[in-house]
Amino acid sequence: MAAYTGPFPYTNAGTVTAINVINTTFSGNVGNSGTITGPLTVTNSRINGEIFDNGFIGGGILIDSASIVSAGSSSAIAIFGARFAGGITNAGTIASGEVGIDIDGTSTFSGGITNTGTISSFYTAIEDFCFDVPRRHQQQRLD
Repeated sequence: MAAYTGPFPYTNAGTVTAINVINTTFSGNVGNSGTITGPLTVTNSRINGEIFDNGFIGGGILIDSASIVSAGSSSAIAIFGARFAGGITNAGTIASGEVGIDIDGTSTFSGGITNTGTISSFYTAIEDFCFDVPRRHQQQRLD
């Protein structure tokens, strides 16, 4: 088991220690339907697509200040797996024609949501249909 570092777009269906999107620009999704024991990180990159999870991520999703996730007409980050740990931390830009961060059907979500970057979305920045998702916003912009 090792960290996945490309090529992208990519959907994990097995078990990896992490997914690291580093210094790249691409169109397509980064997804997980398996198990990521550590984080999914986006560093100095642009994803013209969605980050989605319907498996398990154990180390959260981390987007640095130099990165952009631009989803067009879908949610930029979609969490539909039963369990999610490590939270979502955004210091970059999340842009969506729908919902910035969409959490739905997740029975266990730990780590909260922290946004120090920008979330620009058509409907709402953060939408969750699970209980007790703590949020910490230092800056939030809704367009």
